[in-house]
Amino acid sequence: MELKIRNVDPAVVLAIDRTVKNFNKKNHSKISRSEFLRREIEKIPERNIYKKVNSDVAVQLEIMNSRIEAQSDGFNKIFFLLVTGDTEAALNLSEELSKKYR
Repeated sequence: MELKIRNVDPAVVLAIDRTVKNFNKKNHSKISRSEFLRREIEKIPERNIYKKVNSDVAVQLEIMNSRIEAQSDGFNKIFFLLVTGDTEAALNLSEELSKKYR
């Protein structure tokens, strides 16, 4: 399918040309502006997929982080109870945390 874009700012076209030139230099290749833009346009759907995946991963990481913080807080309380000699309360808290995070 053919795609034409009109009325692009000349400064933008120059910036694209510089990008293509740098790309060619870096990759020891010789692609045209059109080929470079085609490749970039074809990446758009892929980027949207990555955004969705990254968003899902961020949600999972946030959940894991909050659980780790809660468990760390619980372990600190258990440690404090053990140090102060309240073994029974430490065991009860340990059981409570164990049930909560299964």
